[in-house]
Amino acid sequence: MINTMYQEKSGSYVKKTAELTIQAHIDKKGKKKLGKVKIDLATIGESGVHQFYPVIDCIDKKANISASIKFTPIGEGTIVDAISEVSEHSGVSMGTNGDYSGPLFHEDSFEIEPSKSPLPKPPKTSRFRRPREKSQELSVSFDNIALIKILQKENNQIKAEKEEVKFQLELVSKKAAEERNKYCEYVSTLEKELDELKPNNSKLQSKCERFREKNKELKSRIDEISTEIEEYKARYNHAEKKKLKDEIKTLKIQMKEAVNEKNKALTHAEEVLDEKKKIEVYVSSLKEMNSKLIKDLDNTRDELINNCEQNLEQSAPQANFKKKTQESINVLKRELKEAQEENDQLREQQTELITQLQQSKIAHGNAEDMLKDQIRRLDNELCDKKEEIIELNFRLEEEILNARKFERKTITTKEETEEKVTKLNQNLKELSSEKELLEANYLSFQRKLDMNRTAIDPSNIAKLEGTIASNHKEINKLNGYIKEKDKIINELRTAKERLENENSLLNEHLNSVKVSEFSDPAVSVLNDQIDYLEKKISEMESSYDEERSELLNQISILEKELEILEENKKEVILSFEKKINDLNVENKLISEKVSEKVSEPRTSTSQKFVNSMNEENYKQKIDLLNIQILESKNYANKLNDELKINEQKYMESKLLMSKKDLEKENLQIKYREAQEQLREYSAQYTILEVELYKINERFGQSLNRNIELENEIQDIKEQVYSLLGQKKRE
Repeated sequence: MINTMYQEKSGSYVKKTAELTIQAHIDKKGKKKLGKVKIDLATIGESGVHQFYPVIDCIDKKANISASIKFTPIGEGTIVDAISEVSEHSGVSMGTNGDYSGPLFHEDSFEIEPSKSPLPKPPKTSRFRRPREKSQELSVSFDNIALIKILQKENNQIKAEKEEVKFQLELVSKKAAEERNKYCEYVSTLEKELDELKPNNSKLQSKCERFREKNKELKSRIDEISTEIEEYKARYNHAEKKKLKDEIKTLKIQMKEAVNEKNKALTHAEEVLDEKKKIEVYVSSLKEMNSKLIKDLDNTRDELINNCEQNLEQSAPQANFKKKTQESINVLKRELKEAQEENDQLREQQTELITQLQQSKIAHGNAEDMLKDQIRRLDNELCDKKEEIIELNFRLEEEILNARKFERKTITTKEETEEKVTKLNQNLKELSSEKELLEANYLSFQRKLDMNRTAIDPSNIAKLEGTIASNHKEINKLNGYIKEKDKIINELRTAKERLENENSLLNEHLNSVKVSEFSDPAVSVLNDQIDYLEKKISEMESSYDEERSELLNQISILEKELEILEENKKEVILSFEKKINDLNVENKLISEKVSEKVSEPRTSTSQKFVNSMNEENYKQKIDLLNIQILESKNYANKLNDELKINEQKYMESKLLMSKKDLEKENLQIKYREAQEQLREYSAQYTILEVELYKINERFGQSLNRNIELENEIQDIKEQVYSLLGQKKRE
């Protein structure tokens, strides 16, 4: 109880406002002040309605305390506190600890009358009384003293019970404060995590925008390249395409034959290389000879111009032939330059594709890290929830034990008080009023029980079962989705094996082409790039399989947790049913006791006191049960919210997996396009090789013609020298 008034120096009483300080106990060693609560006691009445009071000077500005405070004035001077005895005014209690709260006077009729003692003075006795009257007064005083002692003992017992209840309430408040501190710490950690994640989110958004811009640029480039390819294809006729197809078929047949002859060719490869070196040395020597011959031809040409004018007519067709050969050589050089430029463009396109693949790999790695972090957080949250469930079960068991102990104590006190009250008072008039009050209380109690029964609706249980069934359906759907993905993966693997076989054939063809004299180094670069892409695809598939196995493990864990939650739900339902049955049994017992009490005549004031105490105890029990039911409902709502959050996270992970599958398909499409470009390039390369072979043949023919011309020139020189010798002789 709290003092509602205090006395000033003038002697008048003034109402005051109470200030409560909230403290948090940490490990039973230190205390920390959390804030203050101001309560205006002048506005409090006898209703005892729950009100919310804000906590001042607290870290959490939205913190509130809900409390029900009741004002009960003390009446008729039965038991008065020490402060009222000291004051000069009687009839007013200051409400200290240990006071008796009873109906003294109405709340609005506070009237103070000055007197010297808190109790009314007895009338003065006359000196001349008879001895019989004195003996009667002594007997009455002795009876009153015995009653007072009995009531004092009962009051002491009630005070001890109140202290025990206060101690239990302090323990509960300490636990609530600890939980509040934990919740505040958890909220602060969440805020810190949000602050840390905000810059990462902005960075990721900027990266996404850059990636979109790059995609747009790449799309525009791909469109340009596609137009160029179409123009390039339009240059060639259908007849040439048919020829190329026939040549490709013949090449495939030759490739099959070359596979059988490959082992034989490897043995002769070294000999061929040695011969090639000798031929190169021979060719270099021939070139030196050609250079010498050209110098001799120039010298002879000068001699012929100076000495023989007739031979000039014979040199004109040679000059024309040389011009034609130089023009053909220039044309071939131009074609070679154009082919080299096309090769450079293809190399640039390949480098761009490689950069795109690297960027996609980096994005895939970042997405994998994000998914792993989310999975770890979910695991931690599940562990925390399990611990909370264990703590709540432990608290419920403790509260049930405390309620049972309190019931045992109240039963013993009831028996003792009933024995005492039957001996003291036997008034029938007040018994009728007590009967009416008990019937009204009984009806109100039955109404409260009906409300509690309706609060525990079976619809909520049915809803929970429906959510569990829906979760099972979603799990089955996910298993079907995983099976479909497995089928797609198997199809991709078969396609990959087919493409690998085709790549092996192309690689063998390219290796056979490398043996020729006019092999291009771009082909080796392309082969290296193809190997690199194949390795990347294998790595992506391995990572995809690992992620799939991890998701399957997580799904199995979630299924087990759902089973555990179902078992816990069944246990909670059984516990509530037991409590309801116990309450029904108690109601029956109370109704039987009420019927027995109505049949027996009892006293008024002491019976009122006992019944009021029993009713208060029973109301406290009902309030505790209501609190437990509300806590269980709140906990069920929390579990439903957490299930919804987990479902959202699961859907987000699904979307990420689908995005990754699309990226993988895009990479496979790009890989196929690169293979098709390689095939086209290899076909073009074979065409260029054929043309180069033709050019070599022409060059050999021109060399043979040059040799014949040199021989003729030597013959002419000999003839000229012979003629000059004859002239000199003549």
